[in-house]
Amino acid sequence: MIQLAHILQQPHTHFLELCLGLVILFTFMSLAETTNRKKESVKDRCVLCNTETEYDHSTHINNREYYIEGCGQLCPPCYHPIMIDNYLDAGQKNKIS
Repeated sequence: MIQLAHILQQPHTHFLELCLGLVILFTFMSLAETTNRKKESVKDRCVLCNTETEYDHSTHINNREYYIEGCGQLCPPCYHPIMIDNYLDAGQKNKIS
């Protein structure tokens, strides 16, 4: 026991280097795990019914269908009735003018 206490009191550069190496290793492992989680595809959900859509959250809106600016991503069943109603409303307004 006395020998262990004596050893721990001595400056051991190898021990400190080992500890520093382990800290760096665990830091990089933690960063890699965080990066891998970010790479997992997170699908966008329909803003109306909360159904998962086919598009990853990282997909640019120019590369999506069923996306309405100012509203968000919609699924096809929610998108079509809205667009049909919009189309019909626009047609009705044109007939009145």
